[in-house]
Amino acid sequence: RFEWVEEHMETVRRLKGMLMAVQALRKAVYGKESPIYVTIDTSPIGTGCVINQEAEGGTRFAIRFSTKVLSEWQRGYT
Repeated sequence: RFEWVEEHMETVRRLKGMLMAVQALRKAVYGKESPIYVTIDTSPIGTGCVINQEAEGGTRFAIRFSTKVLSEWQRGYT
């Protein structure tokens, strides 16, 4: 059985702080051969995506991310 405790809440707070930090996102580099990737994930209650760009050496970094909680009528889509 899972119990939500203060340690979990503190982890969520730290993660939110990191995601909102300036270094979490980078500016896209246009005009060079730096591929851009879109990763999408969905569940019955929401959806999310991350747009990544590949830097030299193959490292990918996020340039944009988004999430959305689906409304009840959107959850009915098939």
